[in-house]
Amino acid sequence: MGNIRRTLLLSQDFIAEYPGASVLIITGSPMIHAFRIPKGIDYIKLPCLDRLQAEQYAPRYLCSCPDEIKETREAILRESVLRFNPDLMVVDKRAAGIDGELLPTLHALRENGRHTKLVLGVRDILDEPERTRKVLAGNGSFDVIDEFYDEVWIYGSKSIFDTAKEYAFPESVVCKTFIADI
Repeated sequence: MGNIRRTLLLSQDFIAEYPGASVLIITGSPMIHAFRIPKGIDYIKLPCLDRLQAEQYAPRYLCSCPDEIKETREAILRESVLRFNPDLMVVDKRAAGIDGELLPTLHALRENGRHTKLVLGVRDILDEPERTRKVLAGNGSFDVIDEFYDEVWIYGSKSIFDTAKEYAFPESVVCKTFIADI
């Protein structure tokens, strides 16, 4: 639930700074309905997934096969983002989404000439550094960040944990990384 709280806090801060703005949250969290959603913020709920192990997910509630759920989530993401046409899009933790489900949306934004500023938001400590370095390098996160993202926001304190150093961010990612010292 931490990612939903963080997303709502970020959204509330954005609405406070830009009172006429609208925020659309797209989430797979089954807990989003349990939160009070402030004025100016709405959400779209994706079908839930269960994490079976690192980088492996399966449908939580629906009896469809994993490929059908992935295609459904991809379509909801793509259509929602393109129709909402955001000025700013903050993606939580996974640059390509779960199992690459966000890639069609990122490509479509570029192909359609959209000028959406893309930001990847990441909490400072994800997992043990060696494991996280292996996952980030292995799943192509740095390539996706290089190709599509304008900025990376780290939620944490560099004095406590230097995320870019500990997770071996390449220089091309370090130069677009900012620390939200919280």
